[in-house]
Amino acid sequence: MTSINKDIPGFHRGLENMPGEFDYSPHDIEGDIPEDINGTFYRNGPGKLTLGSGKMGHWFDGDGMVCAFHFEKGKLHFRNRFVRTPKFIAESLSNRIEFRGFGTQRKGGLKANFLRIPANPANTSIALHGGKLLALYEGGR
Repeated sequence: MTSINKDIPGFHRGLENMPGEFDYSPHDIEGDIPEDINGTFYRNGPGKLTLGSGKMGHWFDGDGMVCAFHFEKGKLHFRNRFVRTPKFIAESLSNRIEFRGFGTQRKGGLKANFLRIPANPANTSIALHGGKLLALYEGGR
């Protein structure tokens, strides 16, 4: 498991890559989780902001990561996953920035980026619709 860089000030850590996907129940919790809190809290946000030697030009371009905090009978279970968009899959395979983003340009200058719609990193919000959990991005399709 990769550790998070503790030398970076706390307010900047939100812009670090999440080191991976996890699925566990934490045991070291301060205090108690009320037994009558039951259900799942979902959070979506950018989880990957670098690829190979390239960095995203804006945090809006980071690949979406959905985190699920499931509460049941005083217990907590955590699980997270990167959203498997076409952008995420292609860039994970090549380990480089392949798509234009909101603030990120792909290599090739103006000719490679002009009139290209930013890719959808599915990193902004979540909606439950038709029995499916959808990861959304307000800046694209």
